[in-house]
Amino acid sequence: MTTKENREQNLLLLLSKQRDYVTSTELATELAVSKKTVYRLIRKINDNYPEGDLISSEKGRGYKLDYEKYISMNLTQMDNSSSAYSPEERRNRIMEELLLTSPKAKNVYDLFKDYYVGDSVIFNDEQAISDQLSEYQLKLIRKNRAIQGEEGNIRQAIADFIQAFNTVDIDELASVRESRLNTYDALFVLNKIKKIEKNLKMTLPYPYNINIFSHLYILITRSRNVGLLKINDRNVLTKEEKEQLSKDTTLYEVANSTITNIEQYLNRSLPEIEIFYLYQYLASSRMQSVVDDTDKFSEQVTQITYTYMEEMSEKLGISIFDTRFFSDLANHIKPMINRLKHKIRIKNGLLDEIKLSYKEIYGKVDLNDL
Repeated sequence: MTTKENREQNLLLLLSKQRDYVTSTELATELAVSKKTVYRLIRKINDNYPEGDLISSEKGRGYKLDYEKYISMNLTQMDNSSSAYSPEERRNRIMEELLLTSPKAKNVYDLFKDYYVGDSVIFNDEQAISDQLSEYQLKLIRKNRAIQGEEGNIRQAIADFIQAFNTVDIDELASVRESRLNTYDALFVLNKIKKIEKNLKMTLPYPYNINIFSHLYILITRSRNVGLLKINDRNVLTKEEKEQLSKDTTLYEVANSTITNIEQYLNRSLPEIEIFYLYQYLASSRMQSVVDDTDKFSEQVTQITYTYMEEMSEKLGISIFDTRFFSDLANHIKPMINRLKHKIRIKNGLLDEIKLSYKEIYGKVDLNDL
């Protein structure tokens, strides 16, 4: 939608909230434009409406919206995607827009202009959004429609609310239309993931590939929208974080190279901490073609893996002590521990299917108290 179309929608939305005439001066002030621009917008809106003036005027009083015609116009647009959203979908899309641009303030007209809703709906939506954000320790400042909170919590909320990230096929992310993903950014991130896999000589399976995709896509979008160097209070690595990066030089080099490529793509610098974040996402992923040597697992990973094998052998009434099984399970436990330590969440769209297909085993694992 162009700037001129935005102004037309804002003008209609503003008039729809008034029960009496509004002067051109008042309209110009509210829309932050000149009175001449207001005249041009009204003339264009009326010229494009086939059944007479949508906005009436009266000398000395100003302008007033013809509600009957306005409602009729909106009804004809019900087949449009913007009018077909459920209340939950509408709130999620608005919340996504707020999160991607936080802590910048957003104009209420810009947020709701595509949904044709009144003040009471806006009030209820903002209350529902505020309640949802509180689950992430985030706060909606309703006075200026801005979100306040830590960057990590903002990114986690974005990852949860962008519906495109619920796909199980990573190649679909470049062609999703309803998600509002930037196609160029999506293609760039997909290319980076392929390069990561090539450099690490392994494959990132689902859902870890989707998780890294969402992390990098959100990083790019947030940096472009708000500039992470301006809002991130973690621009420099601590001594402990540098020591962690040195534990796996291969992962560090891949993370460093990927962030450098993103900086070049955005033509701007990113906080050094982004290298550490990506490193942890990679270290928290279950990779194919990984450790087969059981002696290379840490004592913690080995202990937890053997405990699971012992407990499940007893619950299932079969012996599952096998070197290959130990290696597969340990390669799952190792990144899981790292995710728990660094509060990295994974969404698995196949979980319900797994519960159904392996109901008995899932139930016993779920009840397994370690």
